[in-house]
Amino acid sequence: MNDLMDRFKNLWYRFNAYLNSDKVVQTAKRILIFEIVAIIIINLIIHNTNHYEFDAPPVLSLLVSVISVIIAIIITYLFSKLFAEKSERIQRKYLIDELSHKVTMFRKMAFHIKGMYKFWETCNNNPKGILDGKFKELTYYQYRSLNYDDLMAIDKEIGGNAQAYLALKGLENGESTYSFYSTFKPTNYSLDEITCFNEYAGSFWHFLDRSQDHIHFENVHSYWKEPVNISFKEITGRNIDTDNYRREIKELFGDIQSEVFDKIFYLISLNDIKFPKLFFSGLTNLLIFLIILIISLIIYVVNPEIMNMYYTTITLVSFFIANTFDLVVIIWLALKNELTIKDFYKI
Repeated sequence: MNDLMDRFKNLWYRFNAYLNSDKVVQTAKRILIFEIVAIIIINLIIHNTNHYEFDAPPVLSLLVSVISVIIAIIITYLFSKLFAEKSERIQRKYLIDELSHKVTMFRKMAFHIKGMYKFWETCNNNPKGILDGKFKELTYYQYRSLNYDDLMAIDKEIGGNAQAYLALKGLENGESTYSFYSTFKPTNYSLDEITCFNEYAGSFWHFLDRSQDHIHFENVHSYWKEPVNISFKEITGRNIDTDNYRREIKELFGDIQSEVFDKIFYLISLNDIKFPKLFFSGLTNLLIFLIILIISLIIYVVNPEIMNMYYTTITLVSFFIANTFDLVVIIWLALKNELTIKDFYKI
């Protein structure tokens, strides 16, 4: 029940956001133009013709022929646009996969740093033991959402530095320990995951930035550093400077935010867009033409009584002209959009 309510609320918020967007304003203008043109054409035809002299079959035949040509043109455009959009998304997917691999290697590095007991021993207050024991279920965001009194009580018991440790734990993303030892792990990430990872990385970077030089990796045996060194090389393409190990780790945590997380968030956002706005507009225009075509064929074949055929035909003609005006508007907007150069990361 709660899940259903959450879905309903999410749908309602998205609907309100849509109503407040430029897209709904543009759609409202198109509907208004359609209605005005349709009313003008209906009145114009009614005042200049009569149902006794009106020859509907040739008009319906002409409508069918013209609409068929227009539909063919629209379908060609929509499919070309669809294939072009698919090609762009495939190109972005290659970049997303490359960046996702770096994110995975970065998370592996964070996992192994979290496991370096000798590193956490250099802190004035070592949080590892108690966070792996008594507060094993505590997460980064649970810790951040504590009220002041509870936060002070936990910090007093842990001894400080809890947020940095929980940030590295958060980068594990709830996955099993075994997964961080696998040699190949193709993974793509959601926008929510990237947002969280970005905050975790920033938290640990801040921890290294504000801490003194006594927090270091010098006491950590090379055996435990080796997985970190491998991940570092996978991400940067070079070996880590072992003489400046702490600085290299700190700089990587900073660089990963600007060079990886920001870019992958941008690319995933583009690929998460379901339909281009103009593609959807062209599709609705096509459906209206298709409905007019089907009704015109039915009326042409059935050949109802004169009065019904008269009013049905002039209604179809007015809708056809109104929808053609709408198509002109869509083409004008499409030309503006096609000539707009989109910003794009050079990766």
